[in-house]
Amino acid sequence: MVAAPSNPPTNSTPPSPPCAPPFTLPPALGAESRFSWPAAATVGFGAAVATWCVWFLVHTPAFRLEPAVSGPLLLAVHLGVIGLLCRMGPRGSRAMLGLAAGVIAAGVNLLLLGSKLGQPLETGEAAPGVTGLRPAALLVTVGFIGASGLLGLVGGLLAARLPERSGAGAGGTGAGGDGAGGDGMGGEADGGLSASRRWLGRFATVTALSIVPLLFLGGLVTTMGAGLSVPDWPGTFGANMFLYPLRLMEDPRVYAEHTHRLFGTLAGLCVLTLAVMTWRIDPRGGVRWFAAGLLGLVIVQGVLGGGWVISRDWKGLAVVHGVLGQVVFGLAVCLAMLQHRRFAARPAGEGPVKVGVFAVLLGCLVMQLAFGAMYRHMRSEHALWSHIGFSLVVMGAAVAAGIVLMRAGREESPDAKLLRRAGATLHAVVTVQFVLGWAAWGVLMAGSGTGKADRVVPTAEELASTPLTVGWIEGAVRTLHQANGALLLAAAVGCAVLAVRVMPGVRAAAGRGVGTGAAEFGGVGKPA
Repeated sequence: MVAAPSNPPTNSTPPSPPCAPPFTLPPALGAESRFSWPAAATVGFGAAVATWCVWFLVHTPAFRLEPAVSGPLLLAVHLGVIGLLCRMGPRGSRAMLGLAAGVIAAGVNLLLLGSKLGQPLETGEAAPGVTGLRPAALLVTVGFIGASGLLGLVGGLLAARLPERSGAGAGGTGAGGDGAGGDGMGGEADGGLSASRRWLGRFATVTALSIVPLLFLGGLVTTMGAGLSVPDWPGTFGANMFLYPLRLMEDPRVYAEHTHRLFGTLAGLCVLTLAVMTWRIDPRGGVRWFAAGLLGLVIVQGVLGGGWVISRDWKGLAVVHGVLGQVVFGLAVCLAMLQHRRFAARPAGEGPVKVGVFAVLLGCLVMQLAFGAMYRHMRSEHALWSHIGFSLVVMGAAVAAGIVLMRAGREESPDAKLLRRAGATLHAVVTVQFVLGWAAWGVLMAGSGTGKADRVVPTAEELASTPLTVGWIEGAVRTLHQANGALLLAAAVGCAVLAVRVMPGVRAAAGRGVGTGAAEFGGVGKPA
């Protein structure tokens, strides 16, 4: 029997290398390359809101800038805001995010561009419908959308090349972004929220911010007595509201009333989009119906405003319109907080919920708003003195609510610090409001002597014979008082949400001698 060789024979042909696996992106890179339409909508509408605010300022009749100055300024705002907001998205998708956001912002900004595309008739009046469009209107529109998209792309590319903020982890995006580790699959830092849920919370914040300039313009319209400067609704002097030529808005009252309507459309679009996104993304049924109810109130608010213009003499509609506008803002702030990633995934707090002082504060604020609106629209002396006297009640309720929050936040946990800041903010806002109220009363007495002067609200036919008598100082003080009242209501709503969602857990943790930081609530103490 022949023994087997100690060394097996070798094959002269080298073995073939194993087949390479199919090409796949590394997990981190794949996570950073995701693009979502909720993100594009948030960035696009955010850029549009900022652009609209600057557009209003640079086209105000008192100091209207030349197109050679206002045009580049608006483009710079568009580019800068998109670049800034794109930093919240994954680095690998920021270019696409910027492009899509630029196109979305252009679609919203077309509502303003229409004032440049329309031209008056030879008689100096606005043309009805679309008959007054310039011959090159279609070409300008296409070029405008393309340029906006290109600027958005540039903003996204710049955002992708900028260094991340310090403190962003590996794969992070800075600015609270959605980089690797927060790529839509849900991470510990957000209590398992998907990227769409986080972007939904950001869009809710944009929606609440879109109502701020609308409230300011509403107060300015009332202060100037410009509520009837445009005789028809929903059109403007027989023309399409979005095509009414800018050159016909030389009277500041017409400009204020017309732009108030435009900003109402902007806020309505934001709320409509938010409601649709909420129903598609947020699984909580109560929050879905909250968003739907907010949309319904916005529709009612618009109808009330139009009804006041059409009826002309039914001042009760103007009062309800003024109060409801601020209530809508408060509800929008509440919805934004409920959808913010700090609260959307937070479990119910332990311990009893005590919101009595906050309910009293909110009720007092609504009543105070009603007194103020009754005086501003009806010149009721009883409403004026009720407004002045009741301000002491509001002041006391706000101070008490702030103290409750600050006492509950005596610990050193992140949630306790949040309560302390909220209480201090409420005290600051109500103090400013109290001072502005007495300043408004002072300029009112200086102007009319008694405060009983009839409120002059000229119709469109009476504008030429009715000069604007409100001075800049008086108008600024009265409008700021009204706008800060809305801010106070929003602050009170925010404090009430904290009292329900945060304060019980802080108190329960303090009773157990432990903190309520990121470890207990899934990182809710981290910066947003």
